[in-house]
Amino acid sequence: MSSEINMHAAHHNQGSLTRQDFINWTANFIKRRSQRNCNSKLAARKVRLAREKARLRLRKSEVDREFERLHNKLYETAQQLRNDNKILKATFLEMASKCNRLNIETKSIRMSLEREIIARDRVVPDCDEIDIDRCVHNFVRYCHVANCDCHSNTNLIQVLRVILNAFP
Repeated sequence: MSSEINMHAAHHNQGSLTRQDFINWTANFIKRRSQRNCNSKLAARKVRLAREKARLRLRKSEVDREFERLHNKLYETAQQLRNDNKILKATFLEMASKCNRLNIETKSIRMSLEREIIARDRVVPDCDEIDIDRCVHNFVRYCHVANCDCHSNTNLIQVLRVILNAFP
């Protein structure tokens, strides 16, 4: 600083250096020096900001890659869920179809059993006591209602079977 002041003084030695000239020159000198300090601080700040910007760009690319990975995984999971849903729907329809068939078969078996029970009740309605005449009478009456020929051998065998089965 003193060398700059000496140079300035030597430059102005040609004429008289007033107090105001010295104050103005000193103020300009301080301004220039401050400006240089500001410039160097600004340059350092620019370097820090550039490094931070590069670090943020790198971080952004990492985040973008992670986002892309998660997005792909989400898409795959959604696709798998759609496939699983299709399988479940097909399985449900198959099970519903089987249940319907079983329901129809159960109703058919139930109706068949009910018809058989009704037929047995008609043939042998209350044979708690051993009353063969009454059972034969009921069976013959049943055959008459059913329009069967009770005089054929086949029907007689059936009559005997029914009578024998009626008693424990």
